[in-house]
Amino acid sequence: ETQEREPNNSFGEAQELALPMTVHGLLPKPGHMDVYRFQAKAGQEVVCLINAGGLGTRHDPVMELVDANGRVIASNQQERDRTSLGAKIPADGAYAARVSDYQQGGTIRHFYRLTVGQLPLLKGRYPLGLKAGTTRDFKVWGYNLGETKTGAPRPFGMIAGKAIDTGALVAQTKMGETVNSLPLAIGRYDEIDETNTNLSWQTAQELRYPLTVNGRLTLDSSGKATSDFYRFTAKKGQQLILVTAAARLGLPLHPGIG
Repeated sequence: ETQEREPNNSFGEAQELALPMTVHGLLPKPGHMDVYRFQAKAGQEVVCLINAGGLGTRHDPVMELVDANGRVIASNQQERDRTSLGAKIPADGAYAARVSDYQQGGTIRHFYRLTVGQLPLLKGRYPLGLKAGTTRDFKVWGYNLGETKTGAPRPFGMIAGKAIDTGALVAQTKMGETVNSLPLAIGRYDEIDETNTNLSWQTAQELRYPLTVNGRLTLDSSGKATSDFYRFTAKKGQQLILVTAAARLGLPLHPGIG
């Protein structure tokens, strides 16, 4: 670990880091920016982690990875989890991690802890959950995972009286455990996966409730999002509840049920 050294407000005067490294920094005045330069090779996967929220800081972090020409190759503004950022380096050379505040703020309370290196980071998993008391393999993807393609959590319990709870998934790699975890839904009911052929009423997947289905929406040949169809039998007067979970688990999907 090291401390920030000023001035480091541009690529030309950026503070040099030998990766992996953690640096403690501060944005002391409005509009301030800190830049940390490092050397990287083509194909390397560089990950940035920033700790701000929960540490008593006012910093709302903006992180960017830029090349020597100032071109942004990755930004946390496109991420749902803005505390992490990863990128595959396109060419050998000098790059920089650039830190600023979302509201362009800066005070003695705008401090942060930034870690940069080839760190194992999870970006996604499928499916999104499992039944309480069970375990299964989840497909995982991200940065610096190497040959790790799956992760299997220990069986999750669930608080009595709950129908849905939340756990967390990490993955083990040759570099050690991933530096982050991703949320998993824990359910009371049996779980199945969608058939991937349920794209119309005629091919709708038959369900026998109560049941949880793990599915994913894809694009057709024209680039239009598809819909998934599920069929079940119900009786007049029954009150059925359908619950979806996507955004609450960090996914960009805002599902519609009809």
